[in-house]
Amino acid sequence: MAGLKRGLTATLMTGWAAVSLAQSSNTLVVPNSLAGVEGNIDNGYPFNIGTNSTMRYQQIYAASQFGAMPAGGAFITGIAFRLDANWGSFSTTLPAVQINLSTTSKAPDGLTTTFASNVGNNDTVVFNGALSLSSAASGRPAAFDILVPFTTAFFYNPAAGNLLLDVRNSGGGTSSLFDAVSATSDSVSRAYNPVNSSTGSTDSIGLVTEFVFQPGQQPPVIVVQPQGQRISCGGDRVSAPTRQAFLRSPTNGDVTGETLPATPSVGW
Repeated sequence: MAGLKRGLTATLMTGWAAVSLAQSSNTLVVPNSLAGVEGNIDNGYPFNIGTNSTMRYQQIYAASQFGAMPAGGAFITGIAFRLDANWGSFSTTLPAVQINLSTTSKAPDGLTTTFASNVGNNDTVVFNGALSLSSAASGRPAAFDILVPFTTAFFYNPAAGNLLLDVRNSGGGTSSLFDAVSATSDSVSRAYNPVNSSTGSTDSIGLVTEFVFQPGQQPPVIVVQPQGQRISCGGDRVSAPTRQAFLRSPTNGDVTGETLPATPSVGW
């Protein structure tokens, strides 16, 4: 019975994550123009790569596509993909996937072949572990039901730059092919190669991606630590260089004197 309860709890938690991600009203699709239109190509990268392969896959998204976000940015809590119309339902678990997001100064069709050069300063691991993917292949275009809930939300402000998705698939795997687009001068492009490579190939293909986000403000970040300071206060109220502060001793009632500075100060 205990095992059944644990299994049921795990199933319910997994189902709740999927429902929560899929039903959120805070979503947008990049490219915006393909929200309800099938892309012109399919793409297996970075998930359908075979069981004995690895892949690092970077995809850039133009900041201009995130106009549905609140002014000042929002927390991205997950992403979703959809099947290409020519592929059927599937279910798979990839054993080792790490997903990072960052804000980059690079542009679509402008990723360099050096992976590290494309990554922004706020690079954040949003998922790391075994990744379960599935789709019922419903609709044409298909629904965005290939869900990737993040374990760590990423705060993205489009005014700060474009968005970089950085996937490291270290364990390989197979899946149906996803809907994608191949066009120059659009809002997405990619770079890819095996995980251990520092450089990759680039082209104009990109997965059609749905982003799930929640409004919220980024907490302040201290970029320069304050230095120790001391300021004077109340100096105009002290007429003599020193004064006596008389305190009554709690033990014998005697009055004692203590010399205080003429100008009190506050330090930190």
